Amino acid sequence: MINSGGWQDFTLPSCIAPGNYLLRAEIIALHSASKPSQAQFYMGCAQINVVGGSGGASPQTVSFPGAYTANDAGILVSIYDSKGQPKGNGQPYKIPGPAVMKC
Repeated sequence: MINSGGWQDFTLPSCIAPGNYLLRAEIIALHSASKPSQAQFYMGCAQINVVGGSGGASPQTVSFPGAYTANDAGILVSIYDSKGQPKGNGQPYKIPGPAVMKC
């Protein structure tokens, strides 16, 4: 986000079924996330209407609150290595919530 001047592009999966969706974009600040309830959430939502495609797949949906908990791996996590550098603590980051939709 910083390198892109605050922008993040993505491609909506082409197999998604036409219809109305609530798209939730979220940034989770992890600099204090090694302590329970210290991850910081910044989100925005947009109502979108998918039209014109031939897709028939329905994405997995979730409800908020309830999509994830304060103890989930991507929410309660140390991003710092033994030298205090933000290197993911040697582990790949596990994104909380449902799996990314793939066609």
